[in-house]
Amino acid sequence: MRDRRKAEITDCAGFDNGLDLRYYRLMTIGPDISRLTPAERILLVQELWDSLAPSQESQPLTPAQQQEMERRLAAADRGEITYSSWGEVKRRVLPTG
Repeated sequence: MRDRRKAEITDCAGFDNGLDLRYYRLMTIGPDISRLTPAERILLVQELWDSLAPSQESQPLTPAQQQEMERRLAAADRGEITYSSWGEVKRRVLPTG
């Protein structure tokens, strides 16, 4: 089954690199995301997140969200929060290979 599916995907016209093929697979997988690899799930989440970005400005924060944001900013100003670069996060969560 997996070999047949791979053949179907690679035979599709217009796909010139691995990212395009992964994106095609994400968009055709349907609601059963359990068949996706962890890396493909991350790509799917990125696509979903990016699709929300334009609408974020129109969504006001609730009072509780505003209070939490202010609390976190104050903690950051006091040096109580540690940060990870995007590169460090990717190394921790994406498979190597």
